[in-house]
Amino acid sequence: MAGDECDKPLETYFSFGSHANYYVENGMGRYIMVEEAKAIVAKSEAEGLVDAMELMQKPGHQLYEPPGTGAETYIRIMQERGKIY
Repeated sequence: MAGDECDKPLETYFSFGSHANYYVENGMGRYIMVEEAKAIVAKSEAEGLVDAMELMQKPGHQLYEPPGTGAETYIRIMQERGKIY
């Protein structure tokens, strides 16, 4: 309900590449290491939160390929947890 405090973890959103840089540079996020990302994912799952991952497409229906950043780490974590194959 509006005005009620949430009892779930609030720091659960992952962003990568230039998006992550934007959030960090503007004081809305922070960089983390792989082990902390794994802990956040584990805590989120224990609290019953749902994993969500966005897939973007370029014009012409070409799948967007994320830059060589933390996206691979997130995908590997999800693979290890059996969330994606």
